[in-house]
Amino acid sequence: MRSQIASVLPRSTRSPVTSVIGRPSGGQVRFVPGSVALRGGAVAGAIDAVGMDVVGFASGDRVAYLGGKINGVTLVDSENLIGIPRDISDEQAAALLPKGLVARVLVKETHAVGGRETVLVHAAAGLLGSLIVGWAKLLGATVIATVGSASSRTRALQAGADHVIVFGDENVSERVLVLTGGRGVDVVYDGVGEATADASLASLRRGGELVLYGRGDRRARDADQEVRVLRPRLSDHLRAGSIQQGAADLFLAIRSGAFDGVDIARLVTDPSAVALAA
Repeated sequence: MRSQIASVLPRSTRSPVTSVIGRPSGGQVRFVPGSVALRGGAVAGAIDAVGMDVVGFASGDRVAYLGGKINGVTLVDSENLIGIPRDISDEQAAALLPKGLVARVLVKETHAVGGRETVLVHAAAGLLGSLIVGWAKLLGATVIATVGSASSRTRALQAGADHVIVFGDENVSERVLVLTGGRGVDVVYDGVGEATADASLASLRRGGELVLYGRGDRRARDADQEVRVLRPRLSDHLRAGSIQQGAADLFLAIRSGAFDGVDIARLVTDPSAVALAA
């Protein structure tokens, strides 16, 4: 059964919507953007009213919307809403969804990071890279990160990386082997592309796993060593209806302090100026 309608108000608006563009009914939600949003990410708001068949949401609930472009009051599917717990701010929800859901898939499903593992994360100064770093640390791993410039080193360290390698200034695989006593890492998370291809393979231990996603997944590989190459179909993991558990895990990680080093203030903005993409 398709989700029904809920109408959503901005958090800063405590009165009902007066210009009605549609009443709560079959399969949709009336959504009004809140005070914060993220390019390519989520927007937070509060539910004003729900359709009679809506399950799991009630008037007054704070929610994040992941369904796509927002231009003011909009009718959307309630299956694209995620309830925001009381102890999670609108800023955290807008900044960390949906990239946090992707990070969860990578570190808990594609390759379930273990407490004694050593992990290499490329592009660790970016949002997704920072979230992978923070979550891997929460799971007990030792994290080696690469960044594109010396100015990005601090950002990766703040995200939780134990060691940071500046790509281009150092030989990544040689440095990784030094840091791991010649063993190599257990898993590499590579969403960069051809620039990191050789370094990724050379940094893995025998039997290690190379997780390719984003731009990193576009290149063909002919591994000549005993490693596993994993290419998760992220869309299969992030279907509507399956994101609720992922969001629950993400909020738990936020509460645990996994992303305290991620500067979310630079990520959120006024949603009226942002074309959001799910």
